[in-house]
Formats: sequence, structure tokens, C-alpha cells
Amino acid sequence: TKKKTKKKEQYSNVALMWEKALALARAISANVSNETVNDGVRMQSAKFCESACLLLAGVGWGASVVKPTHKLLKLDELGKLSDEKRDALGDGLKVTIEKGAKPCGPFTLTLIGALGTVCVKSERHAVESLQALVNASSTLSKRFKSEEGSGGSSGGAISASAKASASKAFAQTFTEIAKKAPSFAISGELKDGLASACRELGATAAFEQAMRQRERERGKSALLKNAAGGGGSSIRGGSGIKRERSEDASLAPLTAGGGDGGGERA
Repeated sequence: TKKKTKKKEQYSNVALMWEKALALARAISANVSNETVNDGVRMQSAKFCESACLLLAGVGWGASVVKPTHKLLKLDELGKLSDEKRDALGDGLKVTIEKGAKPCGPFTLTLIGALGTVCVKSERHAVESLQALVNASSTLSKRFKSEEGSGGSSGGAISASAKASASKAFAQTFTEIAKKAPSFAISGELKDGLASACRELGATAAFEQAMRQRERERGKSALLKNAAGGGGSSIRGGSGIKRERSEDASLAPLTAGGGDGGGERA
């Protein structure tokens, strides 16, 4: 009886700490879109959201660590929490570029990098992260053109160096996505949108080079896979335990019930 009582108390304490941790995480996430908070705090909040988003999506550890029967942690709930952190980054970038006094400042660059990392490392978030980046790039381009049309007479005009810095950040991030993002995120309309964004940034050559590199890597992987196919049943020969690569991994297992290995895809 005493052991059962002690276990119940321990569980209650852990559950309480988990709830407090979630409340703290939400408070930090809220900083990302709050323009009354100073940029230094917002940048740290954005990095927190990036790390939490990937962690909750199972990147680097695999959702199999959490058993379906776990009393406190539920895979579908962890997935939703991960989605919240991704959305916090996307919403923060949208607000900053549309209305921010420093749409090309260090905070914006931090958000661009964070969403790019999430897109490349997590299948669950690849599509939504890419769409958020493409939309933000387009909005920023329109803001540039609007300023040019007004002759840059407004007191808060964006400097040429700041414009160049933000454009470079978007171009580099899009190129990295073209090289490393999950294949389903770089196809059809999504690929067209990415190509269009790179064209606006004057990064078409870099984008095309990245796509060629991607195809070469796929070709190499196919050759290695075929070669490994004749290696019998040993792990070295290509069969046996399969481990996710951290750069592609995500968490597919975060769909309730295990699913087919992927999160919802737009």
C-alpha cells in the first residue's frame, strides 16, 4: 500500500512538472510574435522554438522511445506541441516582415534559419515550413518594391545592406532546402514555388545547381542500395536494423497509432 501511494505521489509530481514545463514553453513561444519584447529575447525564443519543434517531432531520438501505453506522454499530443512551435516561428516571421520596424534585422535572419532547419530535418514539418518561407520571401519582395515606388521617402526605409542581407539569407536557405529537404517537399507546385522564390532573389543558378546535386546524391544512394542488395542478410550488407538519418528524420511516428511513418502533409 505504501509503495502504491508513493508511486502515485511521484506520478503526480512528474505530471505537475510537465504541465509547468508546457506552460513555460508556451510563454516563450509567445515572445516570437510579440513586438513589445526586445529582439535579443525574441531571438533566443525563436531558437528555443526551433529546438523544441524538432525534439517534440522525434528528430534525433525516435518516437519509439515513448510507449503507446505511457500514462503521461502521448505521441499525438507531442506532435501537436511540435506543430505549435513550428507555427510560432512561421507566425513570427510573417508579423516581422509585414509590420516589423526591422523586417531585415538579425531577428528575421534567425527565423529564416530556424524554419530552414526545421524544413530540412523534419518530414513532419517540411511542407508547412517551406510554404511559410516562400510566402515570407514574397511578402518581403513586395515590401521592397513598395518602398522603391514611394522613393524610399518614409522615415523607416530599409537600407540597401539590410535588404541584401535578408535576400542572401533567404537564397541560402532555399538552396539548402533544395539540396536536403524530403523529396515530397521538393516536387510539383512546391518545387515551382521554391524555384519562383529563388528567381525573385536572383538565385536561380544556385537553385538549379542544388537540384542537380540532389539528383546526383539520389543516384549514388540508388547504386549503393543496389550493391547492398547482394550482401546477404548482414547489417553491413544493407539489411538488419534501419536507423533514421538525423537530417531527414522526423518523426513520423508522432502520428497517433504509428501511422505510415509521416505526419500530415499538405
